[in-house]
Amino acid sequence: MPHFFISSKDIQGKKALITGPLAHHLKGPLRMKSGERIHLIDEKMRGYHVVLDGIGRSEISGEVIGEDEGRVSDTAVVLAQAIVKGKRMDLIIQKATELGIMEIIPIISERSVVRPTPSGGIKDMRRWQIIAEEASQQSERWDIPSVHAPLSFSEYLDSPDPFDIAIILWEGERKKPMKEILKKGGRRIGLLVGPEGGFTDTEVDRARNKGFIPVTLGQGILRSETAAIAAISIAQYELGSLGSVQG
Repeated sequence: MPHFFISSKDIQGKKALITGPLAHHLKGPLRMKSGERIHLIDEKMRGYHVVLDGIGRSEISGEVIGEDEGRVSDTAVVLAQAIVKGKRMDLIIQKATELGIMEIIPIISERSVVRPTPSGGIKDMRRWQIIAEEASQQSERWDIPSVHAPLSFSEYLDSPDPFDIAIILWEGERKKPMKEILKKGGRRIGLLVGPEGGFTDTEVDRARNKGFIPVTLGQGILRSETAAIAAISIAQYELGSLGSVQG
């Protein structure tokens, strides 16, 4: 059943009223018709099974025939990703969302090639948030990860976050595998991933002084987007959020 997000104010009793971009998407590209069923989720993680019963020019109505409820994961993985060029950043946002990331914080580091202006960063953030929402719908998540406005490396380190485990990926670390650090367990995990040229030694030292543990993903040197996807996958697997079946 197709899966979409809606505001709780658009659910009135047993009726759902869909307007705006979602109505356009359902009516246009998806060519939804009366009688078809969809699953809507609001910001309170309340789900509604809806049968469409009216396709108007600018709105779509439906009857709520059932409700369900999602739950918040016991663990949260937060990705601080140095901004990379072009569609590669879009790919990171999309795949991180599919893999269950809870927050994405774009970072401007010393070797970042892309350095958005404040206004450009806000524009990028809004576009990335749309990518995250679309990926959440496609992967049938009950929530949408928050995509923050870009921060400098210093601003990020100076913004305290109560991580149980904080990890920085660094090609200079050869002996400390990421999965060994994750065996300590924790409910809030921070991942810090560098740009195309990696982090500088100075940045790694500063992150280490803030409690981040440098780790390796293996012998090879991975592209930034590959490293981010691999690190999230390892974290989710070790934390039990990936590769397990819930009863």
